[in-house]
Amino acid sequence: MRIGINTFALSAARGMAGSGRYILELSRALARNPGGHEIILLANADNWDLLPETGCTRIRCEGLTAVRPLRLLWEQTALPLLARRLRLDVLHSPVFIAPTWLPCASVVSILDMTWFLTPEHHTRAKGAYFRSLIPISANRAARIIAISEATKQDVVKLLGVAGDNVTVTHLGVDLARFTPQPARTFAHPAARYGIETPYILYVGKLEPRKLLPTLIRAFARIADDFPKHQLVLAGNPGWDYAAVEDALQEIGRRERVRLTGFVEEDDLPALYAGADLFVYPSLYEGFGFPVLEAMACGTPVITSNLSSLPEVAGDAALLVDPHDDDALADAMRRVLADDELRTQMRVRGLIQAARFTWAETAQRTIAVYESAFADTHVREGLRAA
Repeated sequence: MRIGINTFALSAARGMAGSGRYILELSRALARNPGGHEIILLANADNWDLLPETGCTRIRCEGLTAVRPLRLLWEQTALPLLARRLRLDVLHSPVFIAPTWLPCASVVSILDMTWFLTPEHHTRAKGAYFRSLIPISANRAARIIAISEATKQDVVKLLGVAGDNVTVTHLGVDLARFTPQPARTFAHPAARYGIETPYILYVGKLEPRKLLPTLIRAFARIADDFPKHQLVLAGNPGWDYAAVEDALQEIGRRERVRLTGFVEEDDLPALYAGADLFVYPSLYEGFGFPVLEAMACGTPVITSNLSSLPEVAGDAALLVDPHDDDALADAMRRVLADDELRTQMRVRGLIQAARFTWAETAQRTIAVYESAFADTHVREGLRAA
């Protein structure tokens, strides 16, 4: 088959968000083992240098930039014509939305359902756009990829698609990059971001659905018990960041909280490995990359008991209600005070992270392409008959 992958949501200019990491790592894994198919990466000037050069075909769509409105328009108008010209058998749209018309089988990945479940956590215009086009893309797709079982259940319930048409394809973690490290390797990156050891770490956008005010208040409750620890919030401010600032003002311990801003990809493994504890109290995640990355680096994890996070964390993390300040504080206190528990959590975390590989993600994704192509040809044959 000739399989096209729309990579335009991967942008060097915007940093490596979860959707960008999915596109990049899936492209790399497919290039290493394409399963006998031709993988065609539809790229632009903004992500050309990020994508693999061998094992696949890169096609540069000239004039297409990372400016979102122009990209979305191009995807709905020019992309179907490009798919016809390239004689694609399958087009994979890995970030929620496919063209409303295609001359080939359509595979669309749905990464989460926050647009429908927590619309208040998105801007009005962006939310309206995705809520309008995601159902159309899902119902016209030959196959839908959900990145967790929790996401699949939400897709089936909220979009009314058949469960048999949705395949769960877990994402992976790069175990060559995210791995335990000796102290000498993480001291320098920590210092570069103004982080003092020991510290408790969060990694991700600073936005409402991550429930960071809960984490900030929980940290305030244990701060006197662990007077040497910093709370480190690593990531860019997201939409409606004001709630984070309000919580910081409320606790009156701003000097104990370090906001790093954007963290370079190469520095992330060291920051994970240097933390005494990683805490991720998110309200909703389609998958939850940071949980696995922290586990792969040997860091104990506390995360939410909601959405896909129990599925990803397994028995390796402590799960709490992310709305409960006291429950989160108690879990943090328990882990930090118990050396034996931290050791057990590190071991379980390494085992759990090793279950999620990009090679497995690519293999499962290829199987989805093959079934989408086969079903599309069966339907076309029936119509012709």
